Amino acid sequence: CGAPATNATVSAKVKHEIEMKALSLEQLGGRGLARESALNGSWRLLYSNAREITNLASDLPLGFALGPTYQPVDLSTGRFENQAVVVNTFGIARASTTVVGDVRPAPLQTVNAAGV
Repeated sequence: CGAPATNATVSAKVKHEIEMKALSLEQLGGRGLARESALNGSWRLLYSNAREITNLASDLPLGFALGPTYQPVDLSTGRFENQAVVVNTFGIARASTTVVGDVRPAPLQTVNAAGV
């Protein structure tokens, strides 16, 4: 389907490895990453621990499954979106969902809504 891996679909070991590597990258870039121009654009998610994506990746009924998921980031407006597609393996339906958020540096010693 092209769905991203999530903390609900990978082993605890893989989840830990991914999240430790993400933490290392964040520490390398400091809190200024939210202002980095290279962040602008539409990104296809390969892994997500965001609740709205994780919920779609687990146990959907009747042949529905999470498909490709993208995260457009626009620093000029300070916004990002999680855009997920839900597909049906029988081809009878397709749906999508979008969650909008703000891109800004988080205060030190805090955790964002996605848990990272």
